[in-house]
Amino acid sequence: MSRGPGRRRFRPGVGLAGAAILLLVGLLAVLAKHRVPAVGFVVWTNVRDAGDRAILQRWLAGGHELGNHSFAHPSLTRSTAEAWIADGEKGRAGLDASLRERQRVLRFFRFPYLHEGDTAAKVDAARDWMLLLGRKTAQEKVAALLLTILQRTSRPCPDCEQGPCRQ
Repeated sequence: MSRGPGRRRFRPGVGLAGAAILLLVGLLAVLAKHRVPAVGFVVWTNVRDAGDRAILQRWLAGGHELGNHSFAHPSLTRSTAEAWIADGEKGRAGLDASLRERQRVLRFFRFPYLHEGDTAAKVDAARDWMLLLGRKTAQEKVAALLLTILQRTSRPCPDCEQGPCRQ
């Protein structure tokens, strides 16, 4: 099925991995054309095999960075601080080891669902963990923009019963 003039054709049998590569190639081309550096945030449990690692390598080869987005993408609102930090650390360890093999440094972390905790104790524990690692959060730079987008969307997050997330 053609998607329009000059667009690639997606055929049955390409599979999810093939579609992901095509998407990545297109995205990398646009970023290169406009000289835009980017950080891709990795949920480490999704990195399952050599094909997944090749996608990450291609991203790095394009001159971009990878950041930790946890191991299994838990919400800090729905879990204990200890369990959440353990998951974040598991994701950090996997991605950090992969980056070190390529002489790269892990610098960024993004909170799943942008939730930094629903209690002062959780917020403090998460921030203490971040400080201990010397990591920067994506929120430090883009929180205002993302919160505006979240407020305008009609799709609720998993922790909110109705409407957009306002945490």
